Amino acid sequence: MKRILRKSVVTSLSIVTIGMLSFGAFANEADVQYRKATMSALGGHVRALGAVVQGKVSHDEDLILHARAIGDLGKIVPHIFPKGSEGDGTKAKSAIWENPDEFQKAVDGFVSASGKIGSAADKSAVAAALGELANSCKTCHSTFKD
Repeated sequence: MKRILRKSVVTSLSIVTIGMLSFGAFANEADVQYRKATMSALGGHVRALGAVVQGKVSHDEDLILHARAIGDLGKIVPHIFPKGSEGDGTKAKSAIWENPDEFQKAVDGFVSASGKIGSAADKSAVAAALGELANSCKTCHSTFKD
């Protein structure tokens, strides 16, 4: 009886362990996919906003909508790089988790710049804030993205 009970316990623990490991891999993949989708959305709004500001398209009526979206999405960036979301399937460098203070400084710069874009009231204010936003993107990507 003890032998059967011991085998049952070992089997149960093995199943639980495998399940936990599988969930961890799934959660990591889900975090990576969420981050990619968020950053892709941000990039789309930035490119669209740039096209309007540069006069490449005549959609000035959409300018503030894109600017507000950037401001709102900028608020998400600080929490889309959780530990465990590094590794395969992402272009995020390990420097994010190895140098968290430096990464946080870069993220803070982006959040500030995206907030300025998001609160801009007109095309000239957006244009003035767009350079700072672009610089914050370059700063982070050059250090923390492959």
